[in-house]
Amino acid sequence: MTSSSIWAEVTEISGTISTATTMSDTIMITDDVTIANGVTVHIQPGSYIIAANTARVFVEGTLSAIGTETDSIKFTAEGMDLFGGIYFIETNSTNDSSFFNYCKFSNSGYLGGYTDLINVEGGAMHIDGFSKIAITNSTFANNNLTNSGRTIKGGALFIHNASPVIENTLFYKNWAIAKNSSSSFPSSYGGALYMVNCKTSFVSCVFQYNKISSTYEGAYGGAIYCDSSAINFSGCLIQGNRFDIKTYSDSPAGCGLAIVNSTVDFTDTKIIDNMLVAQSHNPSRDIALSSANSSLSFNRCHVTNNYQPQQLSSNTITFNCTTTDKDFYFNATNSVFDADLKFNIRANTTFKTTIKNSTFINDFNITNYETSTLEVDAANSIFELFTYHLFDSNDITVTNCIIERPLDALPQTGFTEADPLYINEEQLDYRLSASSPAVDAGETDPLVGSLDCVSNSRVLGTSVDIGAFEFDESYSAPAKRNQKVTVTKNTRDNNIILSAATPNVTYRFINYISVARDINAPYYKHFGNEVSFTPPTDYVGTATIIYNALGYNGILYEYDTLTITVTEDEGVSSTSLDPVNSGVDVTVYPNPVVDYVTVFTEDEDAQVFIYNRKEKIVGVGRSVSMKSLPSGIYYVVIKSEGQIESVTPFYKK
Repeated sequence: MTSSSIWAEVTEISGTISTATTMSDTIMITDDVTIANGVTVHIQPGSYIIAANTARVFVEGTLSAIGTETDSIKFTAEGMDLFGGIYFIETNSTNDSSFFNYCKFSNSGYLGGYTDLINVEGGAMHIDGFSKIAITNSTFANNNLTNSGRTIKGGALFIHNASPVIENTLFYKNWAIAKNSSSSFPSSYGGALYMVNCKTSFVSCVFQYNKISSTYEGAYGGAIYCDSSAINFSGCLIQGNRFDIKTYSDSPAGCGLAIVNSTVDFTDTKIIDNMLVAQSHNPSRDIALSSANSSLSFNRCHVTNNYQPQQLSSNTITFNCTTTDKDFYFNATNSVFDADLKFNIRANTTFKTTIKNSTFINDFNITNYETSTLEVDAANSIFELFTYHLFDSNDITVTNCIIERPLDALPQTGFTEADPLYINEEQLDYRLSASSPAVDAGETDPLVGSLDCVSNSRVLGTSVDIGAFEFDESYSAPAKRNQKVTVTKNTRDNNIILSAATPNVTYRFINYISVARDINAPYYKHFGNEVSFTPPTDYVGTATIIYNALGYNGILYEYDTLTITVTEDEGVSSTSLDPVNSGVDVTVYPNPVVDYVTVFTEDEDAQVFIYNRKEKIVGVGRSVSMKSLPSGIYYVVIKSEGQIESVTPFYKK
């Protein structure tokens, strides 16, 4: 180490730390650092850990980074560098626990072709064989693992043979991208998180807008990949994670989660708005999550509005059970699913499913093959379609259910054929209307619990209701709103951006007007509050394009109709992406830009990103080269504590 234990305002470090050390202020890591076995390093609140040259920190002893809500600890890299991450790989169990409280990890990972395996396992943190770690009140944001020729595991966090504590932590816009090389075709696992042989609980954690991508082979888990583990998710949100496949010939697995050989329990958790983008094929499965040889349990959960741009129909969640001589289960209580659920039970397998007071939109489909055993107990639940194909031992019990489209093969007792009369199915709101046959029609079951899917009392009327939701007479669906947005076409940069104005709502944009195809407007684009398209260069705007923006807010969906008129302008146009400023003073120089853009802001702790109009980061830092980038409009995005503080457009000649 190149400094004393009392840190100066800015201190450069590298090498081995062999004595107890306290760090504060700004620490620049110029090369790999190792905290020796038996040694404890404390990092004070408000410290700023900056890495150069993709430097890494190897913890063989103890690292205690305990910030506060108002004075967090930041791990990042300056300029175009990336922080190589923190590694627990040879940490002796006799060491004290390591703590990360109110820490922020950003701009970590690796972009390139490292031959060192650990550099493609966990962009910000790699934990292997050491469980005495607690991560609380922290953020992993904008970390990126991209590698050619290597399998990628965990854009933000890699955990193997360990059981860390993880609570109140945000995983936001982390990427795991595997690119094929001339001799290999790698896969990607876990846009944010990769876990194998773990026993971990995630409490009040958010996995949002993470991304996984593979140019040739497989990709698994847009946010989370889990194998051979026992995991609990409680009070978590898994939303808006993205799964990009370009040339893969088979169906991908899990835009939200991919679960293999594991037992996973979800409580008060939402798996929503996750998206598949498949450029060379059109699969319709496993968008919310995929499960292979695993047991899953859901209580008060939403698995809804997960989708793919190529088609508007519901996706499918497939549960494959193929391991011989093993029992698996699927349990759902007070939960709602809007995907087709398909269970394939094979090879001397016993599969048990218990369903109580839940709602299933689309098909609930079970197939058990020869030599497998199936046991189904469904009570007080709503099914749009209940399908099964039975080839061997089975025991199916249906009690007091509503099935909208029953099949002849079902038992002729235990259910009512009826329309459940949701309050607004068109807007994907599956609460019960006052006239629903499910209201007060359920039977009391002590195993259901005292709360429904949205934590209302399980009994609000004279008796429990059928399905995931209790009828609430005080609730009313939000009214439709119309917003008109005029976008000027830019003759230099032909791209057009549409923006939904409602704050704090994530949208997916759906185009229903055929005339829009004449100007190449997308039939169905992507999640987020923006959508873009490029009309033909010779188009002069006279057409109006009607879009429906479908937003998720809690469990409610709202329709906003955006009317966009495309016109032509002689110069650089304004767009519907309005600049954002939350009191942050930002100067972009020069504007227009020729070679380099320089950003001035008084907030020294703020992160500075340069985005193109397709929402891709093209630069990081306060001075960024624009030489190799095409002309057009770009955006300086200032982020502080994970929130966007400022969006400033500028033009590159």
